[in-house]
Amino acid sequence: MKLPKLYEVYQYLENSLSEKRFIHSISAAAFAKVLASRYSCDEERAFFAGLVHDIAREIPENRIIELSSELNSSDIDYFIQHPIMLHGEAGAVMLAAEFGINDNIILNSVRWHVNGHPSMDETARIVYIADYIESTRIHVSAADRSRIFGMDLNDALLYVMEHEREYYRSQDLKNCKDSENLYLQLKGFING
Repeated sequence: MKLPKLYEVYQYLENSLSEKRFIHSISAAAFAKVLASRYSCDEERAFFAGLVHDIAREIPENRIIELSSELNSSDIDYFIQHPIMLHGEAGAVMLAAEFGINDNIILNSVRWHVNGHPSMDETARIVYIADYIESTRIHVSAADRSRIFGMDLNDALLYVMEHEREYYRSQDLKNCKDSENLYLQLKGFING
């Protein structure tokens, strides 16, 4: 696969993201590529999705909501209270509208990297994990990274989701329905 508009998107990210977010995006892309190799997935696609996953993370919340306005979700009240949780959806819309990217594997990987989704394919799962474990994330130890690299893809995703759930509980936040359904699917309580 030829990476779509890599230079153009890279320049956009470098100019529009904070230095910290830009470095995080590059690190997430590198980790996504390594994970894709580990799980025999398309490394270029995983790299690109990892690079662009936070393209909308630092735009104003009203713009995030505007870009996500066609979101058909039973969690709409949750997202209105926490619009930053829609930056994946907004990013997918931006990539399609502003950069002409129409690769659904990339778009869904960006769309679902924040909350997860029961329909996530391998690349989306890889980007979700890479976003959590990349090297600038100081809350993840080297031992945890090593443990995750040794797991199969679904076990690694479940491990990351369980740690995120703990964090949300500590912040008195809840998971959206898509995230909860993915978690239940991974635990074997509902069919995938």
